[in-house]
Amino acid sequence: KEKYPNFTLFKDKKTNEESIDLTALSKSSTLFFNEIKLSSLTQKIMEVILQNTGAQKGALFIKKNNQLEIQYNTNKDNIPLSIINYVERTSEFLVLDNAYDDSRFNKDRIIKDKETKSILCMPILKASELIGVLYLENNLGKGFFTDDRFQFIKIISSQIGASIENAILYSNLEEKVQQRTSELERKNQMIIDSINYAKRIQYATLPSKDKISKNINDFAILFKPKDIVSGDFYWYAETDESIFIAVVDCTGHGVPGGFLSMIGTMLLNQIVKENKISDPTLIIQTLNMMIKSLLKNNENSVNDNMEVCLCRIDIDSITYSGSRPFYYTENGVINIIKNKNSNSHIELKNKNRYSFYLSSDGIQDQHNEERMKFTSKKLLDLIEKNSHLKAEEQKEKIKNEIINFQKEEKQTDDMTLICFAIEKD
Repeated sequence: KEKYPNFTLFKDKKTNEESIDLTALSKSSTLFFNEIKLSSLTQKIMEVILQNTGAQKGALFIKKNNQLEIQYNTNKDNIPLSIINYVERTSEFLVLDNAYDDSRFNKDRIIKDKETKSILCMPILKASELIGVLYLENNLGKGFFTDDRFQFIKIISSQIGASIENAILYSNLEEKVQQRTSELERKNQMIIDSINYAKRIQYATLPSKDKISKNINDFAILFKPKDIVSGDFYWYAETDESIFIAVVDCTGHGVPGGFLSMIGTMLLNQIVKENKISDPTLIIQTLNMMIKSLLKNNENSVNDNMEVCLCRIDIDSITYSGSRPFYYTENGVINIIKNKNSNSHIELKNKNRYSFYLSSDGIQDQHNEERMKFTSKKLLDLIEKNSHLKAEEQKEKIKNEIINFQKEEKQTDDMTLICFAIEKD
């Protein structure tokens, strides 16, 4: 248990007069001022006062919202409110040698029932304003709170008042901070809920694996958004003549990128299915024109665009166009198409196995704890090494390599990779 300063009145041997240990009084004041939590402060105040006055019990009331509220009650007993109300009303110190015989208060039920004797009740003031009331009681005898004890209480009352005011200010500030924090947490949760809802909408626009697998048996998709909503998306469509598959990287990531991705999906479906455009380069050009028109982009506006990697799959060929290099293997040999935004044609030969890879730049640009990038070369080495495997197995190899490389480093961009394999009989 904490030991508090004891500055009870002591007698000078020469004069036989009682005085107060000022050093202990100073220590006690410091003890109060150093405590800014109201609950801890009131406990320390009561324990110091009870220790130094010999009161049997006590209670401390603090004014909150213009009303006195009990902050600390040593014995959890009922307190005679007539005493508290009197001191609150008059802001006067009250010392009763025998409350039971005092006509002003002996009608109080608690005083009457307990035949209460010695009471000391003082106002706690700060700049003449009442901020609390201290109640002390000793029922062992009459006149317990002598003038010396009263003087002690009076001396320490100003320190108590100042300390309580500081604690109240801190408590009010803390309460405001908590309210603000709660409000921010509530608003943050609303934002997160909205973003999660946007995520559900985005995922609903992505093609299902079941839909793709009806026409492409051996395929896999690595889709790893940086944030809840992705700025990358993948797209799939079928016509009577061809299959189209694409990976698209929109400007930015998160909600802005996710918004663009949903627009991109809608426009690609319109271009291919409604406008019947099948040329990959023309599809990308039309998409960019529609994006600029829809978002009213001009030379001075924010550049909201999309990096598209698009394949058209026909019975005996693949046609690619895009703003990023296109990787594919033929019987395990790696090939790179670097033509930007122009069609590249790949004939599918009998008895050959092909693996094709469409990706955004998130994988290559990811760095590790040493700030080294994963790089395209590392990705190409993995592709060449594992191209003989099923697409799903290849995806897992690449995914695990990224995890081992990245370790605890944060993801820097959305990551998307589509791998599909075709084996001609």
